[in-house]
Amino acid sequence: MPVIDTRCSIAVPAAQAYAASQSHQHRRSWDPFTRCARYLHGAQREAAGVQVRITSWLGMQMEVAYVSVKPGERAAISMTRGPFFLQSFAGSWVFHPAGEHGCEARFRYHISAQPWLRWLEPLMLRYFHFETTRRLRALRRHCERP
Repeated sequence: MPVIDTRCSIAVPAAQAYAASQSHQHRRSWDPFTRCARYLHGAQREAAGVQVRITSWLGMQMEVAYVSVKPGERAAISMTRGPFFLQSFAGSWVFHPAGEHGCEARFRYHISAQPWLRWLEPLMLRYFHFETTRRLRALRRHCERP
């Protein structure tokens, strides 16, 4: 399964960057990819097994379930339902302390196209890499603004 791995330094503590990344109520204020992200089935916060529906600005929808959560440090998700062109999608957002007051944020996604669309996978990887890099930069700007 192809992997997209992007990282950046953010000049705030890891727990603060993590909190901003997982706040689905405030995600629209910084995330250029996500138009809407909402917990399903009455969930109020991230936890293993909790499902979230994500709608992109392009209108694509995906439902994911948290697979693993360590508040302040990492969250991993796996697609339970998604756009027709994806066979599988999984990702993790990890925040490690770096320096005295900062952190390194790492977004890592595993994707695969439906078998009949595998020829498009290189383009899909470029698109998701572009979006992931853009999202990390936007998260950094959001976290570091005064």
